[in-house]
Amino acid sequence: MIAVVVLACLTLGPRSAEAQGNVDQPAPDFVTKVYNIADLLDAPSMLQGDAQQSETTVGGGGMGFGGADGMGAEMGGGMFRIPENILPQLAGGGMGGGGMGGFMGGGGGVSPHRLPSRMTREALEHLVLDHLSDEDTRWLELDGDGGKLSIVASMMIVTHTQAVHTRVSELLELLRVGNNTSPTIQVDVRVIEVASDQSVSDLTKDQPALEKLAEDSSAARLSLRCDNHRVATVSSGLRRSYVVSLTPVVGSNGTIDVMTGNQTAYRPETYSPLLGLFGRIKPEVDAEGKSGRIHLGIQLASGPEEVVAATFGTGQSIDRVELETAQLATSIATAANNWTLAGSVAVTNPTSSITSGEALPHLAVLVRWQAVD
Repeated sequence: MIAVVVLACLTLGPRSAEAQGNVDQPAPDFVTKVYNIADLLDAPSMLQGDAQQSETTVGGGGMGFGGADGMGAEMGGGMFRIPENILPQLAGGGMGGGGMGGFMGGGGGVSPHRLPSRMTREALEHLVLDHLSDEDTRWLELDGDGGKLSIVASMMIVTHTQAVHTRVSELLELLRVGNNTSPTIQVDVRVIEVASDQSVSDLTKDQPALEKLAEDSSAARLSLRCDNHRVATVSSGLRRSYVVSLTPVVGSNGTIDVMTGNQTAYRPETYSPLLGLFGRIKPEVDAEGKSGRIHLGIQLASGPEEVVAATFGTGQSIDRVELETAQLATSIATAANNWTLAGSVAVTNPTSSITSGEALPHLAVLVRWQAVD
């Protein structure tokens, strides 16, 4: 049995019958208790500026490498401009500020019918109020009177009757049992390029073949440890900057527009994608650490060595960015200590067509996990 941690408690005096709005029944005794909920909340990002990184990671919205907010931020950059009169139609905010999240089914506040996928403070507050609310249990947040619940940092402060506190403790204990983060899991990933004249199925037909492929010296290697049922993020690459648009500005040092006579300069707008290997991995393993499921999304992105320039009618030139990407998002059930083929992605040439029937090289993604102390 897992004990619920109560940091402190304070008994408040009974409220008057007039304050309750009911002169027939006595006011209940309210007790204030503080609960430690740090172990129930998903860990925040430890990387400062992680939101900015998700904005410029190629394909950030497609595989959840930044979610809908990441996609919105990327599209809100210099490459795309949205007129101010259109912004209110996109969930009332700029795409770069995350307003697109609600429009596309992304983040946002907690609604009565939909909770976020992560255990945030708002989600936990919603759960407690939703599951511990009935005719005999009223809350100030929901009913305008009754007990009160607040969450600050890793503390949940509840003011209510002792009977309700008992129910709060039982609910938090159930959440801890269901959200058990033990054991710690080590996950290894290999990304190997398979030549067009080779068959991925032949190279991964049995465990010895999988192990041989995983040991390929040319394979990209990812290795990480994280708590069970927690998401780990990996990223390795370089950031390149491209001039993708020019915004006209009026200034005293600019050129003279022959049509209007105004002095105009151009401010370059840059796009700085992070190129390389990225991924998110979430293990869901049984308590014995013998079988489980691995959720993963892997992405590779590369940019050209030589940037192609595009010239506007004004004679101004900008970079035309062509980025090659390969993405794989999947969920697989697998036993411990065994290499498993998560999938493969064709490596296409930008000038070729997949329907041409030509043999294409593939990127094979292998995964293996084990429980560690």
